[in-house]
Amino acid sequence: MYWDVMDNLFDLVSVDGQAIKRAEGFAICDFIQSNLIDENGRPRQPIPQDQIYRLQNVAYTRAFVMQAGSGNTTQQPPDNYSHVVNLALLTPHFAGTEQLSLRDLIVATCITGLFFMGTVPQKILALLGLRSMTQAYESNLDILRAVHVLGNDLIVALHEVGFDSLPVILLDPVQVTQLPIILFRAFHHVLPSNCSMDLMGNPILLPETIRNFTNQITSQALLMIAKYFQDALGGANIADGTFQSCRISAPLAMILYYLALALSPSAIACNNLGALMSTNMSTILPHNKGQKMVDTDIIKMAFYQHGLQLVPDHPHLLTNLGSTLREKGDIPNAISLYMRAIEIDPHLDSALVNIASAFRDVGRPWDSVTFYRQVREPSPDVVCGLASALSAICDWRDRGWLKSELRMLQTLRSSPPYGEDNPGWIHELVSACDAQLQSVYAQNIGLMRKTNSLQEWLRYVTLVYSDMPLLQTQWKKWERRIGLFFTDFDRPEQCVNEGGFLIRLVDWLLRGLQRRWYNEEYGRLVQSEESKRCQASQNERYLRPLIPNVGHFPIPSLQPFHTFSFHLEPRMIRLISHRNALRVSYRALTQPWLPRHVYPPPPPPHIGRLNIGYVSYDFINHPLAHLVQSVFGFHNPSRFNVHTYATSPDDGSSYRQKIANDSHVFIDISSWSLEAILNRIMTDQIHIRNNSVINLGGFTRGANNEIFAARLCPVQILMMGFPGSCGAGWCDYLLGDVIACPPSMRSKTTPREDGLSLDINAEPDPESSEDWIFTEKMIYMPHTFMATDHLQFFGRTPQLSFEEEEIERNRKRIVIFPGVAPFLYKIDPNKTIFWVWLSILRRVPQSILWLLRFPSAGEEHLKRTATAWAGEAVANRIHFTDVAPKEEHVRRGTVADLFLDTAEVYE
Repeated sequence: MYWDVMDNLFDLVSVDGQAIKRAEGFAICDFIQSNLIDENGRPRQPIPQDQIYRLQNVAYTRAFVMQAGSGNTTQQPPDNYSHVVNLALLTPHFAGTEQLSLRDLIVATCITGLFFMGTVPQKILALLGLRSMTQAYESNLDILRAVHVLGNDLIVALHEVGFDSLPVILLDPVQVTQLPIILFRAFHHVLPSNCSMDLMGNPILLPETIRNFTNQITSQALLMIAKYFQDALGGANIADGTFQSCRISAPLAMILYYLALALSPSAIACNNLGALMSTNMSTILPHNKGQKMVDTDIIKMAFYQHGLQLVPDHPHLLTNLGSTLREKGDIPNAISLYMRAIEIDPHLDSALVNIASAFRDVGRPWDSVTFYRQVREPSPDVVCGLASALSAICDWRDRGWLKSELRMLQTLRSSPPYGEDNPGWIHELVSACDAQLQSVYAQNIGLMRKTNSLQEWLRYVTLVYSDMPLLQTQWKKWERRIGLFFTDFDRPEQCVNEGGFLIRLVDWLLRGLQRRWYNEEYGRLVQSEESKRCQASQNERYLRPLIPNVGHFPIPSLQPFHTFSFHLEPRMIRLISHRNALRVSYRALTQPWLPRHVYPPPPPPHIGRLNIGYVSYDFINHPLAHLVQSVFGFHNPSRFNVHTYATSPDDGSSYRQKIANDSHVFIDISSWSLEAILNRIMTDQIHIRNNSVINLGGFTRGANNEIFAARLCPVQILMMGFPGSCGAGWCDYLLGDVIACPPSMRSKTTPREDGLSLDINAEPDPESSEDWIFTEKMIYMPHTFMATDHLQFFGRTPQLSFEEEEIERNRKRIVIFPGVAPFLYKIDPNKTIFWVWLSILRRVPQSILWLLRFPSAGEEHLKRTATAWAGEAVANRIHFTDVAPKEEHVRRGTVADLFLDTAEVYE
């Protein structure tokens, strides 16, 4: 009767039977709950098992009304929903403090997940009274009750594995469905509240309708708590009764989603699980030899597909599955899934943004613009993506000018019309990037302390300097520098990136420990008559510092390669690369299969022959391969062994074949895992002696920079592929020249005004306020860094006299127009290049500017701008031709009188 009265009261305060009036509804729920449940979520008096689900309904309604009133899930503590779960865990033999709790359920699920993964630490097995995982499978262990009895001891042990956070548990949908069988073994595999007792004390299952309702409402409560954690990710702490001092983390949210899905099928849980696994899911767990590691991408896709089996037309699942395929390079199928999602929900911003980015990836920026402009709530991804797409097609309407560009315009004899009062979308791009870069200073606070004590960090430093003890002044600098992070100071106010400092410090320590290993193993040898390897017995002397999996390393929406299209400040260019490099390092250095020691250094060159490795995605029919195809054959075989590693599949081109033929070792690693690539580098009889690895990619497609971030080789060089700085501790040198890489843009150490020094040894802090770009040491070539293949031949005619050459060129001009220029996406008014070219046309009568129609959508925009800036007569002297096969492209270029190029200007 009591519950019937409650239901009638709910009906009385409802509006059209759809929504409870918040004030009246909350008052009713709060009155009932406060009289039946204490502040710790425990019933004040025994409740019949078959009535618990109705009290759950009260608790859930109260929590939901509170959330609806706030309009923001992250402002409400999860305690409001945890009461719902705690009620579902009431056992038939409830007696005071024996009540199971949500925290017990979380810990039990975490340990069960470790059993599924085969990675249960010995300490946890011992606490559970088990000798091995085999015994755990064979025993009838009541894991939920065991966790409740052991209390905080198990939580402490789990936090040791996960670095003050729960470890990452990776389960597939099938394993998730098996969770109730193990967790609720003592309750006939159902929630404890769904199980009653007869007069003889034997368990009896409640009716199926009650069990289903309990499962559904408990699952919904778990979903709400998980979403709370997911929305609040970034380092905040929760201080409430259920999650005492439990750090918000992706692993915690994942466990809650697993439980929600195990109790009731949920497409939302599948979608959110996949999204969480997309955010740098990596962990350090005890790894059994021979245990197959889990592929996160495979599990992520499995959850998306499982969710689509539940709801085939779920637009978010379609979008996220499309993004997973896009990451794997399957862009056509990704676009197809995005289109399905948009057909279902034309206003789904995430689908619109992703399809716009996908079209940009396949060279269709004009289609990107269409979808970007349909987004209702522009995010930094939209602002930066739209800016890049508009620049790619030279659509400069409403672009605006930066102050640095206006200063440059003032140095010219004349300038195009511009409005200083109309900032335009270029300012939105800069503001979005700056906000993203600044936000990182509030991330990862306390990460240095969570990783190691101050004494442990300083011990690592002394290990690096073991062969040259630190002076007292040097020691004090290190103590002050690292000790700073063991004090409470305002990181955002002082622009201190604690997570970045940790990654930089670990990068430096890895290099230093590897160098120490070399010195202790080989001394001053610079070459050897025999191939001698480092002794495995010494591995424990060079243990690598571990990085916890609780770090958060977001990257700006503007990609490093696209920074070349805008006249950004040098510091912003540097930081965009640096933040991407930090994420690469984080992904590489938190892999569970990494050896506990640093990678052993290669022995001295065998008989003076240095082993050099080149890694690139572009060993295919690509401009880079066109330029460097002969480089590998020019290495003196008596001094160098050349190993080339292609991260792209064979395209059957002559360029790839030539590179393969000219290399001492050529390996296609396009389908290999990172672990397999690194193992090959370390175990191959020849390549294990590599002293140098050269990165031909940088931040370009398919670069796989994690190969370098793992720090296999003492010397790692960036060359050709990426025309900028990687901003990374894993990139030692950059091959350049004084024009492309001016000395003024090299890293510099300048004392901060606030006295903070976050330089690591002699390496300046990339987060400093100084305007410089290159973090790498420079290898300056005497004339140009650009390698060009002199052997390319396209049926050249015999040597002609000047007069004969003129006749031949004039003949060709009848067919094509003179002049040549770079791709349109490299033309941007931020360099004033287009205005300079128009000025040349105005000052040189009958001259013609010849541009490549790449992309074709840029032609109308350039013509319109030329007309507005220089008049129709000048605009009519700009001519376009289509992209041609390389042989024709090179041959027709001979008709040009003057070759023009864009230029990078450093102020």
